[in-house]
Amino acid sequence: MNTAKNTIKKVLIVVPPLVNSDEDPDPSRPNYELLRLVSPVEPVIVAANLLERGFEVQLFDLGVHIENRYENLRKKLEDFTPDAVVMAQSILTFITSQDWDGIQVFSLARELSPRVVTVLTGNTATNHPAKAVSEDVCDYALKGEIDYTVGDLMCALNGEGAIEDVAGVVYRKPDGKTHVSGNYPSVDMAGLPMPAYHILDETHRLGYTQNLERGKIRYPARSNNYRDIMVARSCTMHCSFCSVAHLRGPKQKYRRMPMERLIMEVEQALDQGVEEIHFFDDLFADNEGELLEFAEALTKKNLKFPWFQAQGLPLWPLTRDALTALVETGMYRIIAP
Repeated sequence: MNTAKNTIKKVLIVVPPLVNSDEDPDPSRPNYELLRLVSPVEPVIVAANLLERGFEVQLFDLGVHIENRYENLRKKLEDFTPDAVVMAQSILTFITSQDWDGIQVFSLARELSPRVVTVLTGNTATNHPAKAVSEDVCDYALKGEIDYTVGDLMCALNGEGAIEDVAGVVYRKPDGKTHVSGNYPSVDMAGLPMPAYHILDETHRLGYTQNLERGKIRYPARSNNYRDIMVARSCTMHCSFCSVAHLRGPKQKYRRMPMERLIMEVEQALDQGVEEIHFFDDLFADNEGELLEFAEALTKKNLKFPWFQAQGLPLWPLTRDALTALVETGMYRIIAP
């Protein structure tokens, strides 16, 4: 574990790919949906919170770099020289095709800068919280939702608070034992900052329009220039086959973004040149009223654009009235559930 006392100013967020390629740690696994990308929905929220706290932040999505993935990451690390490297999934509950412990990313970061602080988040950190830290793959891990806890940890490492008070934190104590926080973070969607998509460089902005899952259900049929947006997190159901309740945390109940805040995010995307939106949720709506409210809010703002519901829509809210209202706002496809 890196025990050096650093002043953290620059943070690099690394997003793991959804699928494997020949350069990935275990190429024997099925190489499905190789060109599939999801917008970095949650990492750009983390970035926005870090920016608000005064940190300099950049993002590197391994999924954008189909070729020369780790060579490109090396160049990013050399150019940016981050004080901390954080691995964060595009969407916590949209699982990657393998358990990413970040070993290649963190090993490369440590090779270039032995004092760098390494932080693992996501499904591996939540499912096996002590594993990566105890094996010295990384310095810290964070369970559950990380919108604020990455910033909390960076501030604690800079002497602003106690590390053990960070919700969901995992780290090795001076006696060598691994501390695993018993708490999950608690996130109010109403207070989330606007996503910091402006930090993406040209390679990433283009990459998200070029790596498309052609011929599959989430293919953007109206425009390649699309963005994923989350309306809600967690779920009212607790299906035995689903990981949402575990990954989000036992106290994180079904939460919807306030409609005013959601419309602001839609307008931000359209103002930034996005031409199609995919709403990518744990549970998009729990009843007909929520669908009608969404359609009414778009209509009041004269917002009509190509969109579809990409994940998390159950069948029970889909009345004829709701479907009609949604189609009038530009919806051209639904994926249920």
